[in-house]
Amino acid sequence: LSQIFDLCELGEDYVKQIETPNNELETKWKEFVELYPKSVNGRPLHNTKEKNRLKYFRYLKSGIKHEDIMKGLNAELEARKNANVRKQFFPEWQLMSTYVNQKSWEQFVELYDQITENKTLNFDTNGRITRTF
Repeated sequence: LSQIFDLCELGEDYVKQIETPNNELETKWKEFVELYPKSVNGRPLHNTKEKNRLKYFRYLKSGIKHEDIMKGLNAELEARKNANVRKQFFPEWQLMSTYVNQKSWEQFVELYDQITENKTLNFDTNGRITRTF
């Protein structure tokens, strides 16, 4: 019976360790929150911020890089801006909780790397991504 209590305490310690932020994690979270749009067409996007914050900390402690998240978010912002200039459809922004839970930045990280590192990728006049050889 005492072993079960020890396991329960270990679980609580682990949760406390994850939920106890340090200044570095807080700084990274604030950077993410400041960059993520606050609202779109009057629809607020910053929902359940505390749960999102804890989930974000868990991602960072599990090995997901803050830099990758920011790359993906920046690439999405750029893609949306280009689509808007060309009057093209782009799905609305997700609620922050959906964005964090589904790791939505991942689909844009590769695009960001390709655009910044591989100069053969360009946006054509129709807004499509093209490659020059």
